[in-house]
Amino acid sequence: MSKLLAIAIVALLTSSGAHAAPPCDALRPQVRKLLGLYAQKDVEGVLGLLDTREVLVLGSDVKEVSTTSAEVAAMLHDDYMLWQSANFGEPNFLNCRTAAGLASAAFDVPFAMRLAGGQATTVTVRFMTVWRRDSRGTWRLTQSMNSTPSVGGSAREIINRNAK
Repeated sequence: MSKLLAIAIVALLTSSGAHAAPPCDALRPQVRKLLGLYAQKDVEGVLGLLDTREVLVLGSDVKEVSTTSAEVAAMLHDDYMLWQSANFGEPNFLNCRTAAGLASAAFDVPFAMRLAGGQATTVTVRFMTVWRRDSRGTWRLTQSMNSTPSVGGSAREIINRNAK
């Protein structure tokens, strides 16, 4: 009888883990909020998502390193001068990890914008974000890095071109 009880407990514990929410379920709303606030040029809204203990935001250029809210705000203001209006599409993928009050979300997302001169363009932006859960259980952005990835410039593609 105790073997049967032990098997039932193991089965119960094993099956309960299968129904746990995937890591991205907790982060997806924060990622969408971050992208929406950025596209709306809402500096205060973006700053409101930041971890109050520490933050690091790395932009696409090597000089864009922000470790304070004021530096993040300055980088946002510079970005916003480049375009009149913008919006993000749906992430091409969203890959998340969570452990011990920290979570990461990596994703590529199309970014459509109308430039200051009126020209419309769309680029893919790659993000790597790290979020920290605050004392109220809210995920706060503590690290972010973005880049505009190349197309056709992978090491394999360069090697193949040079081999011809």
